Amino acid sequence: MKILLLAHGRSGSTTLSKALADVLDLDLIIEPFNKRLWKEYFKKEPTYVDGPIPENTIIKHITLPNSLMHFQNRLREFDKVIFLIRDNVKDAIISKVNADKYGYNHKYTNTEGHKITMADIEDAIKMYRELANNTRFNFLNGHLIWHNDLYKDYDKSMQTIKNLELNIDESQFNKMWDLYLNPSHRLQLKKSNIRTIYSSDNNKVDKDGGPYYYDMNELEKK
Repeated sequence: MKILLLAHGRSGSTTLSKALADVLDLDLIIEPFNKRLWKEYFKKEPTYVDGPIPENTIIKHITLPNSLMHFQNRLREFDKVIFLIRDNVKDAIISKVNADKYGYNHKYTNTEGHKITMADIEDAIKMYRELANNTRFNFLNGHLIWHNDLYKDYDKSMQTIKNLELNIDESQFNKMWDLYLNPSHRLQLKKSNIRTIYSSDNNKVDKDGGPYYYDMNELEKK
């Protein structure tokens, strides 16, 4: 099995590629043509540079600045090509500007979203435009999936994975959900949403020691 995952930045592609590699027992190659990533983060040479696509491999490739031209005429060697897109371009930009400050694999509370510039929007649109290439999509017989369909609801996520036709059974999907796709693994943390609740209309301390404090974020999970 040879899988190519095409995505723009901050779309959840690393998590999805790790999840698929795990349950399908594939070797994962992350952005083999991103020289800066391999030099500064992995601190070694990429495990794929050119030549035939290795067997039992999933390759994650981010559009821009790394061109698909690096694959030369090897794209048709992939058994499955997945296009992953984040539903909301603003969410992708918010994730990007916070990642620039806090790191790309660290949990964070959104403190940078109000600082989005027109240049940030322009860069994001370029990534989306490069990925949304209908001719390429049809040529590669691609499968389009949306970020929110994977990372918000269990049933929707399961159906999305099933639609990829990778023969992933329920047990394997449950592993993907528990370890990777569940919203609890998101890097962006919700801001505190504590509400003060009194047991009487006049907002006085009651006999049991109220008021009571509830985290509304926790109630949303139930």
